[in-house]
Amino acid sequence: MSDLFQLTFTPPAEVLAEKNRSLKMRVLGEMKSAMTIQMGILQRHVKQDKLSGQMLKNRTGNLRNAIFLKVEQTNDAVTGTVGLDPNGPAWYGILHHSGGVFHARGHVARASFGRPTGVGELRGRPYDIHFQARPFMTSALADRKAAIVAALELAVKRGVEQ
Repeated sequence: MSDLFQLTFTPPAEVLAEKNRSLKMRVLGEMKSAMTIQMGILQRHVKQDKLSGQMLKNRTGNLRNAIFLKVEQTNDAVTGTVGLDPNGPAWYGILHHSGGVFHARGHVARASFGRPTGVGELRGRPYDIHFQARPFMTSALADRKAAIVAALELAVKRGVEQ
């Protein structure tokens, strides 16, 4: 699974160095709650704003439905991920986001050409489709960066003051 972007935040060094394990776990718990909320808001921003006409138009909804979020907590950090599975039904989202070339294979079309017994073949050549980069995920993160950082700083403060 390839994630388009991942944010990892660690509490301040003085909290990590603290011998009081409950303080550290309380701060990490507050950070995980805040990260979950912020990643949900970011995911919604990508789906509703960036993939509904601002960066790309919505045609089938497959790309919007393939955007996922995941939040994980370790002993010293909280990681939030909003991404896209390149092996899923909307694999082309990576090409739209980063730009690139898709190599389309050739095709064969069979037709009778009006002959009652024989079937003829028309062969198409392989071709390349060039995608211009439309970084819908990166621009959404840039839009929300200040709010995410502020929410996590507030979470650390809440965890320390409890």
